[in-house]
Amino acid sequence: MWVPGIRLPAPSARGPQLPSPRRQLACLLKPAPGAAIADEWWRVTDDHGIVVGYGWLDSEWGDAQISLLVDRARRGAGIGNFILDRLEDEAAERGLNYIYNVVPDTHPDSARMTRWLTERGFTHGTGDLRRHVPCTEPAS
Repeated sequence: MWVPGIRLPAPSARGPQLPSPRRQLACLLKPAPGAAIADEWWRVTDDHGIVVGYGWLDSEWGDAQISLLVDRARRGAGIGNFILDRLEDEAAERGLNYIYNVVPDTHPDSARMTRWLTERGFTHGTGDLRRHVPCTEPAS
């Protein structure tokens, strides 16, 4: 199940603070079509409600930087592909051009992650791996 996550506000001078319950509920709502995306998380749960992965998307200049995380015990079950497809769907709905990911050299398994992304159509950009987002027909 693809569930919108909670966006935490930036830390204040008094330190990080959790949003109020009312703010948390507002953050769970899907933005209106065409609304700007900024720093959104989604979680993926199995049939029992157990979180098995996360996806993150942040729009920047018409493209979407993405990141994903899959529970190590669930790798190889298609969860990463599911997350990647949902992130691409989110980007397409908003008319963004590319989804991209930066795999830092310090990533614990950068070679594997880079290979996984390139196997899914990502190509090397300038310091990132990117894939074109296909256009979707606007809903009538």
